[in-house]
Amino acid sequence: MKLMEIPNDIQANLNNNFLLQQIKLCKAVERGNGKLLPISIPKNREEVVYRKNGKSIDKIHEFDFATGAKIKTTHYDYFNDKKVRSIDEFDMETGKLLRKINFILYKSVDEFDIETGKKLRTINYNLKDESKIASIQEYDLEFENVAKIFIYKKNINSVSIIKELNPETGKIVKWTSFRDNGRRNSISEYNSDGKPVKTLYFYEDGVNVRDVHKYNQDGKWASTVRFDRNNHSKTKQICSKSNYQNVKELDDRTKERMAKLIDNLFKKKNIKFENL
Repeated sequence: MKLMEIPNDIQANLNNNFLLQQIKLCKAVERGNGKLLPISIPKNREEVVYRKNGKSIDKIHEFDFATGAKIKTTHYDYFNDKKVRSIDEFDMETGKLLRKINFILYKSVDEFDIETGKKLRTINYNLKDESKIASIQEYDLEFENVAKIFIYKKNINSVSIIKELNPETGKIVKWTSFRDNGRRNSISEYNSDGKPVKTLYFYEDGVNVRDVHKYNQDGKWASTVRFDRNNHSKTKQICSKSNYQNVKELDDRTKERMAKLIDNLFKKKNIKFENL
C-alpha cells in the first residue's frame, strides 16, 4: 500500500513544530554543570533519483528540513555514480537557481541573477589547481552575452588581461593588460568594427602614460607619441615604426592568434586555461 504524501506546507509546519519541541526540551533539561543539552536537529531531507537500470544514481535532491525548500541538486557522472558531475544550488525563498558548479575537465562556477534567472558570470578554475582562478566571464543581462573577460596569470592569482566586449555585437571594445604587481601595463581601445584605435603604454607605476600608439582606419599602426616621465609632457612624435625601438609592438598575426585563443577559451571545453 502506497503511503499518502504530505503537502509541503503541512510538512514545513510539522518540521517547525518538531524544532520548537526540541528547543523547549533542551531548555528544560540541564546537566549537573548547568550546561544545556545539545539540540538534535535532523539532517536535510534527501531524494535519490536513479537511472533506468535502477542501480546507478543519477542525482540527489536535497531539501531543507525546516521549510521543505529544495536547496541543492547533485548530479553524478553517467559512467561512475561515485563521481560528481555538477552541483546546483537554489535560493531557499524563491526556489530559483543561484549557482551551478561544474566538474567536467576543470572546475567552473556559473552564477545567476535571482530576479531574472539569467547568467551573471562564470568563474573558471585552474585545471591542475582548483584554488587558483583561470578566468572569469561576466555577462550582460540585456543581451545575455559575454561583456567582460578576466584572464588570470598562471602562477599567481592576479589578473593578466581584461577584455571588454560589446555584448550586442560581440566585438572587442577595450583590452587592458597588467604587470605581475597588478599595475596596468597597457590599454588598447577599438572602434565599432573591432579594429584598434590607440594603445596607451604605462610606466612602472601603472598611472603615468609612457607612449601612445595610434592606428589608422584599417587598424594599421600609424604613429607613436612618447611622454616625459617627470612632467608628463609630450617629448617626441615618431612617424616611422622602423625607427622606434623603445616599445616592442606585437605583429598583427600574433595579436590575432591571442584574440582567437581567448575567444576559444569560452567555446571549447578542452582548452587548458593555464597554458595562457
